[in-house]
Amino acid sequence: MEQGSYQLVATDDKDDVLNVSEADRARLLRKINRDVRSKSSLGTFGWDGTLYWLFQATWMTFVAYSIYGIGLVVFYYKVGATVKDFFELPDGSPLMHCVQFLAAFLTGLTMTEAATRYKAAMAALLNFMNAVETLRTTIVSSTSDPKIRVSTQVFIAWMIVLSQKSIVFFTEDFSLPVIELISNQISHSILFKTQVLWKFESQQCEYLFSTFIIGAQVWDHREKTVAACWSAALKSWNELYELLTVHSPTTKFTVGKLAVHLFLLMIPILHDDFWSALALPVVASMFMAVLQLAYELADPWHGGLHGLPLNDVLRYLAWPNWGQCDQGHIHEAVTWLNRGLEFDEWTSDKEPKVPRKKMNEPNKGEVIDFDRMSTLPSVAGYKTWAGFMSSQDTDIASALKNGRRMPVYLAWNQRLTG
Repeated sequence: MEQGSYQLVATDDKDDVLNVSEADRARLLRKINRDVRSKSSLGTFGWDGTLYWLFQATWMTFVAYSIYGIGLVVFYYKVGATVKDFFELPDGSPLMHCVQFLAAFLTGLTMTEAATRYKAAMAALLNFMNAVETLRTTIVSSTSDPKIRVSTQVFIAWMIVLSQKSIVFFTEDFSLPVIELISNQISHSILFKTQVLWKFESQQCEYLFSTFIIGAQVWDHREKTVAACWSAALKSWNELYELLTVHSPTTKFTVGKLAVHLFLLMIPILHDDFWSALALPVVASMFMAVLQLAYELADPWHGGLHGLPLNDVLRYLAWPNWGQCDQGHIHEAVTWLNRGLEFDEWTSDKEPKVPRKKMNEPNKGEVIDFDRMSTLPSVAGYKTWAGFMSSQDTDIASALKNGRRMPVYLAWNQRLTG
């Protein structure tokens, strides 16, 4: 598909296709649970233990302040006096007490805020996983129609991919490829085309998905079970998204480190006891360990000893959870969904037919149809699918010329050539 001087070329590499089984999904869930559990019971020894993390976080500080302390000791033996005595600095300088208070205050404040944020991040991530999985279970359990069940799985996978797109935009963390979120069984859905992923955001996904489940008559108007699950899923995502995108300014950590370093540098200068210089590397290492711990707890999305399994949770939610009654109908159901989203053709003569009257609760007797549904081009503000695709191709080409990385990231099953 030509885009100015660029082309989107579909790949035929079967090694790039993600094959996900029920066992794979179960193993991933166990891995997530183990990772979350391990955060509250970190070991002391080993490559993933506290001592190794402490060494990694403080060895440079320890070396630097060791050199500084040794330099002060050498100065004492060469000159015959400490720095304090040589420059006749006063005892108990008020400046020293001021810097000491500032360093302790900023370190304590930073650590307290980071610990609170870490707890909120872990709770938001687990709530998001549970809420989306509850929504999936509630919807697919409300119908035996494989078209609706499979389409629900596709919409949830699309929602997760668009969520990852938003995360990547704000964090610039491209470590989770889109292809790892899209199962090969639903990869032919037009929702995962590069042009669609480029144009659409979570808001349009929410509109289309909610309209679909209303038309499928699984949105129970009396019991409001699906409505509650839907609200919980959106609320949990908003809380997680806020934690992912809203951070304390880096100047806060910078000012804290400057105050700590100033305090540490002043200790052996304003005190004439010999042991201050010798103990300085240990004291400096502990201060830096606390600040590094606070930094990792405040932003626990990038791996490491205190990193939360965000990427694994996104994989788990994006991978479909097929039932036995879905097998053998997946490709056909995705094709039906594609036809509806592209051409607004939702009728089906194959049992269970669409439209039809619902024969069981919830909403027994209501007509299952999708007259309320809008096509992807109409939601995006275009009259035809061809016009929509052509416009996105042009926009993607412009973004590529400007050096943007997002088009390449979203072209999960295509090569961008130019």
